[in-house]
Amino acid sequence: MIIVLMAVMNIASVFWTATYYHQLSGKLENQVELHKVSINFLTLLETLSNYISSGNSNYKEDVTEILGNVAADIQLLQKGSTYHSPLYYQLSDLTNMVNSVTDKINHLYLDYSGGLPRIYIRDQMNSIERHVGYIENELAKINTTYMENLQQFYSGFSRTMINVIRLSIGIILLLVLISILIASKFASSVSQPIHTLATTMLAFGRGDLDASIEPIKTNDEIAILIDSFNSMGSRIKRLVNSIQEKAKIEQQLKLKEIENQETLRLLKESELALLQSQINPHFLFNTLNTISAIAQLEEAPQTNQLICNLSTLLRYNLKNQNEMVMLEQEIVAVRSYMNIQQMRYGDKISYIEYIDPETFGELVPSMLLQPLIENSIKHGLEPLARKGKVELHINKLANGVIRIIVRDNGRGIEQEVIDYLNSLSMFNTEELTVTSEALKQKKPLGMYNVLRRLELSYGEKPIIIKRLQPEGTECIINLPLKGNETQLTLPVDGIPVGSSQ
Repeated sequence: MIIVLMAVMNIASVFWTATYYHQLSGKLENQVELHKVSINFLTLLETLSNYISSGNSNYKEDVTEILGNVAADIQLLQKGSTYHSPLYYQLSDLTNMVNSVTDKINHLYLDYSGGLPRIYIRDQMNSIERHVGYIENELAKINTTYMENLQQFYSGFSRTMINVIRLSIGIILLLVLISILIASKFASSVSQPIHTLATTMLAFGRGDLDASIEPIKTNDEIAILIDSFNSMGSRIKRLVNSIQEKAKIEQQLKLKEIENQETLRLLKESELALLQSQINPHFLFNTLNTISAIAQLEEAPQTNQLICNLSTLLRYNLKNQNEMVMLEQEIVAVRSYMNIQQMRYGDKISYIEYIDPETFGELVPSMLLQPLIENSIKHGLEPLARKGKVELHINKLANGVIRIIVRDNGRGIEQEVIDYLNSLSMFNTEELTVTSEALKQKKPLGMYNVLRRLELSYGEKPIIIKRLQPEGTECIINLPLKGNETQLTLPVDGIPVGSSQ
């Protein structure tokens, strides 16, 4: 509607401008033609005088041409004037006067060629000059008439211009009001579902797994995002309930069969399967919040890419229930996770890989790398205002060991957290008592799962966690290759005996 109104106003303005421009051009052309007539009469007298003085016939031809131009110009002016108007009659009188002058000039030619005395010729020349003077006076009157008409035209044009300006201002104000109303309604239709989605996500992130959003009947990206959130929330709720049930079963197995070695072996396998199926709800909630923020800033393709990366992680976590997976699968999962985080943090966090391609086919415990990198981002880089980076180094040592290093330049892990992780053991029958209030808030669940998974797979914890100076954290994992019976002895500085840097 706004475009149509603006188009109508522009077309009307162009039409009105073209009409007045055409009228003004016609009036100015009349003024120019009248001025040409006046100039021609001045030239006529000078040319006629030259003819009388020299008798050159070329001057006579020039006089004839000038009279023809004058007659044509006067006829054009008369044609453009209103019939039976005062101007029309003035131009008719001017035509008669020009004809009279033409007759006198022709009579002069006859007397001049007949050899009459110069005094008679001069007398006829004076008579022609007087008639030309009368014509000049008549031209002045006609010019005055044109100027009066132009003044009347300009007065009408000024009044019309004022009315057009007022009408344009009124239309513009009306369009502004309509635009405000439309923009307000459109903004409300967009912002209200987004606000509802953000509020529900916050509640979901605080642990309300029953939080959901009423679907909206639109076909835009917001409706798709709401449907995806509801579907994701239902799946997460079922998964959390499943994890809680498995946790209860695990606790019962521990209490009933703790003294039986065969039962302990079965318990290890059960716990490994449980730990492999766990998903960090905090990461999922942050990812969903990131999707919400990006949906407000960018179009659907980028949101779709973000969801694809999340789906890759979920599929990997849910389907890889085997005890060991290829290292290449772990690296692909890490890249999907970092794509999500870099979409969330932008250039605040950079990710660098230094990986030996020969290690891609080696078998490692599933979900080994992603929790370590998530721990670096969440506890090391996220609280900082500056930019940070995470590095992943994987290479094969000469003694048949795969060395994995996850390093960041964040704020660094606290020593009490390192002591806590070193104290954990799946063979303890009592829960470790956490006395530090700070440690209760920063209990690294992801790192705990990695430690338990390494214990289940290798019977020990082949991992060293260090705080770097002046800042940062480094986790070093030394895994024997499949079929390699090398026993790892970990010294104080974190480098296994018999290995090379």
